[in-house]
Amino acid sequence: MSDIQIKNVVKEYSSTFTALRGVSIDVAEGEFVSLLGPSGCGKTTLLRSIAGLEDIHGGSISVKGKVLSEKGYTMPPERRNVGLIFQSYALWPHMTVFKNIAYGLKLHGWSKADIGPRVAEVLKVVGLEGLEERYPSQLSGGQMQRVAVARSLAAAPSVLLFDEPLSNLDAKLRESMRVELRRIQKEVGTTAVYVTHDQAEAMVISDRIVLMNQGEIVQQGTAKELYETPETMFAAKFLGFANMLAARVISTDAGSGLAQFELEGVSAPLITGRARKDVHVNDRVHLSLRPEAIRIGSTTDTSHGFPDRRATLPASVEDVIYAGNICDVFLNVSGLRLRAQVTPGDLEGLSVGDGVTAIFDSRSIWPVPADDATASVDAVGVRVDEDVPMAAVAG
Repeated sequence: MSDIQIKNVVKEYSSTFTALRGVSIDVAEGEFVSLLGPSGCGKTTLLRSIAGLEDIHGGSISVKGKVLSEKGYTMPPERRNVGLIFQSYALWPHMTVFKNIAYGLKLHGWSKADIGPRVAEVLKVVGLEGLEERYPSQLSGGQMQRVAVARSLAAAPSVLLFDEPLSNLDAKLRESMRVELRRIQKEVGTTAVYVTHDQAEAMVISDRIVLMNQGEIVQQGTAKELYETPETMFAAKFLGFANMLAARVISTDAGSGLAQFELEGVSAPLITGRARKDVHVNDRVHLSLRPEAIRIGSTTDTSHGFPDRRATLPASVEDVIYAGNICDVFLNVSGLRLRAQVTPGDLEGLSVGDGVTAIFDSRSIWPVPADDATASVDAVGVRVDEDVPMAAVAG
């Protein structure tokens, strides 16, 4: 059953700018969905439309079967029973934690006898028991954000809406709060929609990611689906780092689900990768190969790993970057750069200039249809003599 139904929603700011172009999404009861995309893609406009802070000019928005917005009608935000958590916390500085949470309950008509137990209940959910009498100035950023979540949870909203709530926190705190927000949402079971431009945040928090660009949905699915099988060049470039290699489809095998590709501008054997129904023989594609899928062997070592689906490319080491638990190795493959990510132990005995073999599972190769509107020099294999930074091999 869908808790939130968004059908063909259109939002126009002027005759020349349409922020939402017929967006449709169903959010299931208890689901945590993230709206992900670059600035200006329409994700925040959509969230504000669900909250009732924006009118829409086409389509409809319903929560639990009740229409909240359609052309010519917008139910006021205060009547929607929607909890909205901002990135700025929006706490009253002169009120204690208890009073910040209780204030909203008073506005909703709760009795004084019921308010105390309810505040204690939501503070326990967010892990802030014992801080009832502190003021916002006495709290950390993470604690203030949890108070904001507790305040929204207190009135038992139908849905929770998060507007980039972690963007004001430092990197380490942001990382821990991702897990904490997911825990809280799963514990209370309230349907949630979360806006972010941070791909890692969306992948950690979400049951499902809706990737948006230019007012439209590009792709939606689990983090694994979007990361491993991007449908477009935009999706491949936006979610994580991928080596994107220009190629042409030579053959496909429906039985095995594999296809053969010829790399453009590379003196190498044909590469085997996954097939997809919308890619055909002689089509031009870009092959997505994630850095962590690549193992590095010697020029004669092609035997370890992936015994049944092994693919190899002869290469030389261009650069080695130590970054703690994960290290980058940049490889030159007949004038094209590949980025591999390995563990520190894999760097032992590896030096710039060494001849090596890039080894990977054929199923880690995923073809993305070529799209001249989204493909750019920094999204495909970049020739070494073009003097482009190594990290620009993929978006």
